[in-house]
Amino acid sequence: MERHAPVRDEVDWPKLRQDALGRAEGASGPADTYEAIEQALRDLGDGHSTFLTPEKAARTEDETPDDQVLPRANGSPGASAT
Repeated sequence: MERHAPVRDEVDWPKLRQDALGRAEGASGPADTYEAIEQALRDLGDGHSTFLTPEKAARTEDETPDDQVLPRANGSPGASAT
């Protein structure tokens, strides 16, 4: 995130990292960290980055490209969901 986020120069990385680590404290496995990762990405606020759990990623792999297109406000196809 820190190296590749579009807003990397605008983020208080020590705070974002500390908050994420606090949320993940006590995690006993990867799945226990997902909420902390998702919140860190929301806190990043770049409107671009997203996190897919392994389950969501597997479902996305099974979709056709048309299933991955989000509709625009006028109902026509728009930006990709990936």
